[in-house]
Amino acid sequence: MKKLAFILVLAAVAAAGWWGYRTWRGRLPGIHGGGPAAPLTSENVPCQVWFPSREGMELCEETSSRPKTDNPAARLRGVIDALHCGPTTPCSLPLFPGESAPRAVFLAADGTAYLDYPAAVFERSQGLREETLFIRALARTILRNCPDVRAFVILGDGSPRDLVSSHMSARGKFVLPTASTKK
Repeated sequence: MKKLAFILVLAAVAAAGWWGYRTWRGRLPGIHGGGPAAPLTSENVPCQVWFPSREGMELCEETSSRPKTDNPAARLRGVIDALHCGPTTPCSLPLFPGESAPRAVFLAADGTAYLDYPAAVFERSQGLREETLFIRALARTILRNCPDVRAFVILGDGSPRDLVSSHMSARGKFVLPTASTKK
């Protein structure tokens, strides 16, 4: 009898936990691109992306493309995917190594983008120049293409990073300029 009561209590707790999780997640429409998925279209739109220059502290602007969508989370994902396609001009360096891809791209309701990458992406040897250009290129690309994003956070394997690679702090949020200061 005690086993049966224990099993029933355990099943009730599991059911309540599952229901609570589903309810909680449904209340967070901005996270994980929540809400109904944007319809898939085959139409692409231009997307301005920036890559580090091979020399100096400059960024090279290029035009790429992303899927057309009105969903801010899907737009952010398309912009990040465009960065992963890499540069097309010889003056630019890729922002990400080889076949890397984000584990996840989230857009919270407060306008914070969470970019989750495998930790190995940041384990490559980089100097302060490369890390600075990495953050500048990422910030400028997001700023230009995603007006709903107010800041971004870099995650490695789901956890906040202390350093971009080995020099520049990655703690907290990288806050983007407000609409009045955007060019």
